[in-house]
Amino acid sequence: MSVALTQMLAINRGESQKVLRVSVNIPDSVRESFVSRCMSAYQPSDNNVSGRLTQLIAHSANDAYDRLVQPVLTRSVRSVLLLMLLLMLLLKVMVKVMVS
Repeated sequence: MSVALTQMLAINRGESQKVLRVSVNIPDSVRESFVSRCMSAYQPSDNNVSGRLTQLIAHSANDAYDRLVQPVLTRSVRSVLLLMLLLMLLLKVMVKVMVS
């Protein structure tokens, strides 16, 4: 999908005026990968550890993803998109200046 800078600015304006609601859909595989990495990093190597601890680690990883990671990813995607659009606009202006 291609979004022009003016469209992105209009979307941001509509969202700030509470006319639009914008969401970024992050694939479930990102959450699964995050939880899996947390589980492998914090899972004790002791085989006698109860399933309760495993559940606690999984719950904590899911909670961290929901409250911390996903909002950061969403803001980052939107920021990167806006930066890319601004860079494209700058390049267009530079090309026009060089051609004329």
